Amino acid sequence: MQDKNTQLYGLTTILDLQHLSPKHLTQVTSRELQRAIFLMRSELPAKMAGAHILNHPRIIWPLFKVFMRILPKKLRRRVHLHSDLASLHKSEQLDVATLPNCIGGPLELQDSID
Repeated sequence: MQDKNTQLYGLTTILDLQHLSPKHLTQVTSRELQRAIFLMRSELPAKMAGAHILNHPRIIWPLFKVFMRILPKKLRRRVHLHSDLASLHKSEQLDVATLPNCIGGPLELQDSID
């Protein structure tokens, strides 16, 4: 978090839900959703520039709608759903040159984190 670019531009998170199952969803409680929102709003030492949810199964759509209603408008604009890698790569909010090779980018995983 000491990198000036992180402080200036914020953090972008990519959450790949390719292997998410209905059993995983039974573990999510409303309290955990509230904690996640609180974390995104005020507890991160850098701003959240974006959150990209990749390979989401249709089953999470109702949960996602509830989650989005609870989020402040400013954060809502920063959360993006992508059904596949092609959709992620077309995103205007994300520079493909900064992605790790495990999701179609040119960088090694550690280089994309640094």
